[in-house]
Amino acid sequence: MGPKSNAPKRSREGEPLRRTPVPGADDRDHDSDIEDEEEPEGEDLFADDYMKDYTEVDEELQEPDDEAEQLEDEAFIDDRSDASEMSEGDRREVDEMLEREALLARQIETRTRAERKRKDGRGAVFSDVDEDEDFMNELVTDSDDDDDDEANPSRKRRAGSSGDGGDDPEGVDFLADGGGDDPRVDDELDAVYDDATLPTDQEFDWTSPQCELAEWIAQELPRRMIKNRILHFFRNFEVNGTAVYEERVRLMTRDNAQSFEVTYGHLSLVYHSVLVLWLADLPEAMLELFDDAANYFVYRIVVPHYRSVQPNVVVRIADMPLCDPIRDFRQLHMNVLVRVEGVVVRRSPVYPQMVAVRYDCRRCGFVVGPIYQRGEREHKVSTCPACHSKGPFSVNMSLTEYRNHQCVVLQEPPGKVPPGRLPRSLEVILTYDLIDTAKPGDEVHVTGVYKNNFDPLLNSRQGFPVFTTVLHANHVNRKTTDVSHFRLPDHEKRRLLELARHPMVKKKLLRSMAPSIHGRDDIKMGLLLAMLGGVPKDVGGDQSHKIRGDINVLLVGDPGCAKSQFLKFVEKTADRAVFTTGRGSTAVGLTASVHKDAISGDFVLEGGALVIADRGVCLIDEFDKMSDQDRTSIHEAMEQQTISVARGGIVTTLSARCCVMAAANPIGGRYDPSVSFDANVNLTTPILSRFDLLFVVRDEVNEELDEQLATFVCRSHQRNHPKYHAEVRQKMQRSHEKLVELRRELLEGEMLSQEERNMKEAEMLRLREELTGRNVREDDDPASPNPLPQETLHKYILFAKAHCSPRISNVDANTISQLYMELRQESKHGGIPITVRHMESIIRLSEAHARLHLREFVKDEDVSAAIALFLRCFLQTQKYSMRGTMEARLRKYLELDTEPLQLVHHHVKQAIRQTRVFERQLAGGVEPDIVKIDCADIETVVSGLGVTAEAITHYYQSDEFTKLYTLIRDPVTTLPIQISSQRSAK
Repeated sequence: MGPKSNAPKRSREGEPLRRTPVPGADDRDHDSDIEDEEEPEGEDLFADDYMKDYTEVDEELQEPDDEAEQLEDEAFIDDRSDASEMSEGDRREVDEMLEREALLARQIETRTRAERKRKDGRGAVFSDVDEDEDFMNELVTDSDDDDDDEANPSRKRRAGSSGDGGDDPEGVDFLADGGGDDPRVDDELDAVYDDATLPTDQEFDWTSPQCELAEWIAQELPRRMIKNRILHFFRNFEVNGTAVYEERVRLMTRDNAQSFEVTYGHLSLVYHSVLVLWLADLPEAMLELFDDAANYFVYRIVVPHYRSVQPNVVVRIADMPLCDPIRDFRQLHMNVLVRVEGVVVRRSPVYPQMVAVRYDCRRCGFVVGPIYQRGEREHKVSTCPACHSKGPFSVNMSLTEYRNHQCVVLQEPPGKVPPGRLPRSLEVILTYDLIDTAKPGDEVHVTGVYKNNFDPLLNSRQGFPVFTTVLHANHVNRKTTDVSHFRLPDHEKRRLLELARHPMVKKKLLRSMAPSIHGRDDIKMGLLLAMLGGVPKDVGGDQSHKIRGDINVLLVGDPGCAKSQFLKFVEKTADRAVFTTGRGSTAVGLTASVHKDAISGDFVLEGGALVIADRGVCLIDEFDKMSDQDRTSIHEAMEQQTISVARGGIVTTLSARCCVMAAANPIGGRYDPSVSFDANVNLTTPILSRFDLLFVVRDEVNEELDEQLATFVCRSHQRNHPKYHAEVRQKMQRSHEKLVELRRELLEGEMLSQEERNMKEAEMLRLREELTGRNVREDDDPASPNPLPQETLHKYILFAKAHCSPRISNVDANTISQLYMELRQESKHGGIPITVRHMESIIRLSEAHARLHLREFVKDEDVSAAIALFLRCFLQTQKYSMRGTMEARLRKYLELDTEPLQLVHHHVKQAIRQTRVFERQLAGGVEPDIVKIDCADIETVVSGLGVTAEAITHYYQSDEFTKLYTLIRDPVTTLPIQISSQRSAK
């Protein structure tokens, strides 16, 4: 270096400085370092005249002692002051330095312009091709590294002067969208995906890592190969000749969406499932590569100008096959891709989260950045590239890029919580366009990365390092709240359609409802229709006024009548059900609650039982034990099916589209038929009018019914004993072995006599009947007396709700209008007041009855069955003194139930009862053992009601008839002439 006769000017006003050290300062430090290396013994601090350094000297009179101090002072002389002339060598050195500073300024200006163009949608895409990445990496360090750099500046200089510039700091990415209009950047971008610039799979096996998978994916060549293969998958994957992902890009651009959905199953079909396996094991690293490839695929190949709509595209992994319960999450699931199912119970507001931060240097005003925040730690800038100062820096709020951030809490689905356990919850982080995809009450499937989250407060409580966990969502799929998306395999669909076409399907479904409970057919029919539901209407088509389609049911009666057991059966059968009790439920527990979020301090909304049961069933036992204030809170939910919240500054409306099934005990414990229904229950008229069906369950003393009930209960206990099934299986195994032995004896027994052969054949016939008929408790045959399997019943209900929306255009409205007017007149004398809601209830019941038969139109028989069921419930709620008179007036509606078997059975049962009463009076009060009626009388009555002779014959062959009665036929013509009933018959 030449002699330093004069110091250069510091810079032009407003021109940013070059990062090259100033000769007068940094070179002197460098020389001192060299001197330190030449003199390992160190500097003598006690040299001669060292006390001069502590002598007070007047600064104005102080003269520089040597040439170095003179140069140091002159380095800070104002540009406008006079300066001595520089030597030729110094001048050349200063010119070179100014040249480098100008080049640096142009580079900074180019990058700033590129960032602005990228904001306008004209920049490049990827982070791996930044031209001066090494230089930018010097500017950013973690907050922990700043202290080390200050303590050891020489180490920082050595790290900054290294040729390769070092690796990126963890989680930081500068100028991730490339270099703007620089053609070299475009060439490098294309080279990443150009097959000609990459080795073939035979030359380089990228699917076989040569080290740990995380290190392998971080290497340059494997990363380029993986990106290339992902892009190749996007461009060439086809289904039935259609390019799947090009079509998805077009659909995405049509909706102006940001999420690019990739199917998990499609990835498993290519490259020997390597991509999908690596994606599951290292989701964060792989998703970054998928995002880069997707951005290139969208912005450079399919839709070049889409960046002006969305600045980037995010890959979403859909249809992951394995779904883990929240309760089963363990350390094994950390940092891997998982899929979880749950109900949203809480949702936070949407917050902006910094993604690319830009800082303003407070000394020179230069904008530093962007610094991309990745990972859990915050990364800050340490040095200004313009003035080389270490701050202070302030965040430039206008140029900083943000993304949406929201936190929701998932809870285990109500039907999947083990008995006696509390439901567990999981916090889920939603970003970008995933925010507001689910609201409290929605049941969702979330795919994401299960990670830990350090909580200092939790550590202070526990006393040892404990981490909370959180799921960073990648894909959110709302579980079909609308059952119209329910699908079945073709063979199951055909089986259900054949079942629906059978004339005995209604009786079959009734036998399948709570088969462990004897009788109570009306209650079973009401619960079945409530699970099927009616069709909701939208008046005007603008969502301003909706008419609910769900049917609400209330069971009131004596203790021990299986009310709670009915509700438990519905809970296990319905697709989505929430069970609660009146004593353990409050207003906020049933509707919604507002409380402060522990992190943000803002008020957040948490849904209650009715919100969680949206599109399902809410079951409330001990309904009478609720307080009046709590019952009042569900008025809106039962009719309008919404819950309005105005608490803590939150004013919103939640959906509660569910049917309510409740059970209550009467006042005093037992139902008193001598008083009205209102006097028997502690419920107000507004809440009672919101129930479509009111069932009164009474425990009456009846010798015949009591005997049947006792026999049914005893058999039920016998059949459900833990050892019963094992004994039956052993006995069937022995019968099967004996049958095989008899068949072998018949084939080999050529010397058997005809009598022995007949005996063995008769024994074989008996064993076959025993094997085919033993222990057949459930089947799909509509004509058999056995109930359907509960899983089949569940599928039948879902299929009916999904594919049947009956219309009431063919219904005789005059029948419903006339019935409404008559019921209004009868309700004046007491009982339950009849309102317009009850007329809507009949319509909903008619639609549900049509769904039971999988019909698209409501027939007259559906309306007749709905009216008959509604009237039977209505008559049960009347006082005993008025019930007979009302029943006589409304008999014509009760007889409208044109279900053939039910209608014939009703008339046979009524005729037997009347004949028994008449003969008992003739015998002076002695009960007759056998009662007979003529079949001709029954056939005459039911034929006038539209019942065909074929239906009557089918009734004589039904299991319901043969259990209670005996058919006496003419010995010559074999035609039925009389029906006989034993004393124990119903």
